[in-house]
Amino acid sequence: MAAPGTSVAASAPVPDNCRSLVLLNVGANVALVGLGVPGPALVDGSTAIQIAVGRSLTIPLGDSLARGIMDQAQLAGSGLVFDAIGGAATIDIMYKNRIGS
Repeated sequence: MAAPGTSVAASAPVPDNCRSLVLLNVGANVALVGLGVPGPALVDGSTAIQIAVGRSLTIPLGDSLARGIMDQAQLAGSGLVFDAIGGAATIDIMYKNRIGS
């Protein structure tokens, strides 16, 4: 993850069959997560939500037809982006997917 003040994209887009995300802050600083274009700083409570050190955030996504695409390469601003408060942060991302087509 990047240093504070510069948001970065997730290392992989959210799969189409993903039903929910679990984001775990395994770093030493507060992390911020939002949807958008990588680069601009994220703002807690406005463009992002905070994840405290050692805490997780579960985001229910539902069906891809209802939520739309979550892939920065295909639609600018639709992917997960991360930032940090007070130093770099590290987030583990678990994609909970639906089995089948």
